[in-house]
Amino acid sequence: MIAKELTERQIKVLRYIEKAVATSGYPPTIREIGNAFGIKSTNGVNDHLRALMRKGYLAKQAGKSRTLRLLQPKAKARKPKTAKAMIPIVSSAEEGASASSEVFAVHNALDQTMTVFKKGQGDKHTILSTFAL
Repeated sequence: MIAKELTERQIKVLRYIEKAVATSGYPPTIREIGNAFGIKSTNGVNDHLRALMRKGYLAKQAGKSRTLRLLQPKAKARKPKTAKAMIPIVSSAEEGASASSEVFAVHNALDQTMTVFKKGQGDKHTILSTFAL
């Protein structure tokens, strides 16, 4: 399934649901989501949930409470391309790296991760390391 882009608010709602499931073992209610985001109307929360279901991130059983189900792994949900920044690295401790090889890092503000790449030909790069910030 192709990951469709989410709005910032949809990402925050999705992260909230992921965190609730990870900590309590079950998803939050619509009212709990509304309280967490200052959304007074359950219809407002449902709008976000319907968008996440339409984009393939959630499933829900109609008419029952706490039936939200995550469909895609956390890493698939991405903010538009502006969430990443390429950071050139002046030197590399990689074994066998020549002085002419380019090494750069990509910071993902959403996941708070940094991935270090060795530049390859065209758009093919080698991942050297990924770590949480």
